[in-house]
Amino acid sequence: MQNFILLLLAVLSLSKTPLTKPKLIASYRTEIITVVPKIEFVGGNVKNRKDSLLEEFSKDFFENLKGNKMTVISLDSVFAYKDSALIISHPADAFIQNSDNMRFNVNGSKAVLKGDKFYNFSRGYLEAWEDNREKFYRTGKAETLLNRETVIYENREGNIKIWVDSTLSPFLNPGVQIFGQLGGILKFEIRDSVRQVSSIIQSLKITEQ
Repeated sequence: MQNFILLLLAVLSLSKTPLTKPKLIASYRTEIITVVPKIEFVGGNVKNRKDSLLEEFSKDFFENLKGNKMTVISLDSVFAYKDSALIISHPADAFIQNSDNMRFNVNGSKAVLKGDKFYNFSRGYLEAWEDNREKFYRTGKAETLLNRETVIYENREGNIKIWVDSTLSPFLNPGVQIFGQLGGILKFEIRDSVRQVSSIIQSLKITEQ
């Protein structure tokens, strides 16, 4: 609770208008799939056979993980205000495929959206994201999500797609860096050589028109 209050105060420091309650509250399910990177194993001081066997096992373990796919699933909350938003990520599951689905822990995260720029929130401080904003273009396709009509846009390379409802606030954004304001983002996908990301809205509450 204390961290959430600090996060609200951080938004206040960026906002020109006082916060009362969010205009929109939404939840998203986000799935990230990426390849486990190569991990360099550095052995310690081997003093006996037991240490030697443990080191050999650890080396083989990390070598076998290399190239496997790693999946992280999170349940994200977006609180959209008049000119800003809070995005809170709650990891739900994280595992490595083809390794008996070995589980591991992932920390949650908090971010602030102000204008078209994002900021990480950690230990009471805001830190701007690296600027990777993209321009998006209509694909001519549409899809209905939560009984709302969305228009599908993509970036110039075509590897990032967003589903936009132009009738909703552009601060309904689960974490897409975008130039300009097209509307609320109900879904996005990122697909490139190292990762696949899919985030889709699960619920939406409009508290103020």
